[in-house]
Amino acid sequence: MNIAIGLFCKNSRHNLEDWLFGIRTQTKQPDRIFAIDGLSTDGTVEFLKRNKVEVFSEKGNSPQEAFFKMLKKNTSDIFICSLADEQLLPDAIKNACLIFEKNPGIDILTRDILVVDSESKQESIARGRPFHLRNYMRTDFSPHFAASFFQQKAFQKINLWNHHWTQENIGEYELWFYAAKACHISYVPGIVSRYTNRGQFQLSSSPLSNLDVCKKRIQFVKKLKQKKLINIFEQYFYISGILKNSLGFVLGVIKKTKKQPSKNIALLMNEIFIEAKWFFSLRTLKYYFKLKNQLLPK
Repeated sequence: MNIAIGLFCKNSRHNLEDWLFGIRTQTKQPDRIFAIDGLSTDGTVEFLKRNKVEVFSEKGNSPQEAFFKMLKKNTSDIFICSLADEQLLPDAIKNACLIFEKNPGIDILTRDILVVDSESKQESIARGRPFHLRNYMRTDFSPHFAASFFQQKAFQKINLWNHHWTQENIGEYELWFYAAKACHISYVPGIVSRYTNRGQFQLSSSPLSNLDVCKKRIQFVKKLKQKKLINIFEQYFYISGILKNSLGFVLGVIKKTKKQPSKNIALLMNEIFIEAKWFFSLRTLKYYFKLKNQLLPK
C-alpha cells in the first residue's frame, strides 16, 4: 500500500518538531509527506523543505480551502490527514494498514486521540464511535480528522474532485455527509495520535464562530431537503440536534469562563424559535411516526 501524510498549516513553525518526530518514528514509514502552506512568514516553509517535506505554498482564503486542496493533492492508496498540533504515535500507520488489509471493504477508518496540554499533561482521551449519519448530522459527535485514515477509493466514491467546498459551505460537514452515503466508515478503538490543546481544542478546519457554523450547517441541511436527498422529518431531526448542541456549547463556554451571556445566546435562541415551526408541521409529524424507528438513536 502506498501511503501519504498531508498537512495544512500557516505559521506553525513552533509545532513542527513534534509533528515531524511523530512521522519519523513510525514503524511503517509513509511514501510521501506533503503540506499545503498559506504563505507562512515564520520559517514554516523553510523547515518543511529542509526536512524533505513537499510544500505547496500559496495564498488561500481560509483553512477550509487549504484543507480541501490537501485532500485533492493526494494520489496515494492511503491518506492520513495530520495537524501541526498533532503527533502520531509510533504504530499508527502500521496498525491502520493491517486493519485495511484484513478488512478490504473499509473505505475510511476512524480511531481515538490523546489530548494533552502545552506541558504534555494528559487532559482527556477523545474517543471516536461507530459512525451513524443521523448522529453526525445532529452534531452529537464528529470523527477526528487527526485520527482518520482514508483509502483513495473513498475520495473516488464521493467524487471529491467535483466538489468545490469552501469556508462558506462548511466543507468538513459536507464531506462526512457524502462519505457516509457512499463509503464504509469503520471505527476501531485505539489511540493513534497525541493532540496538544493550546487553549482552544478545535479539530475543525473552519475558524468560524459557533453561531456561524450552526447557521451554515442548517443552510446545508435545508439544501439537502431541496435536492430531495433527505425528507422533511430528517430536516427537522438534524436541525433540532444542531441547535441543541450549539446552545449547549455556548452555555458550556459561559459556565467555564464565567462570562456573562452575550448577544450570541439571543441570536441562537432566535434561530431555535425560527426553526421550531418544523416541530408543529403536520407533515413533519407524519414523517415522525413513519420513520422514527429507523432514525431515532437506539
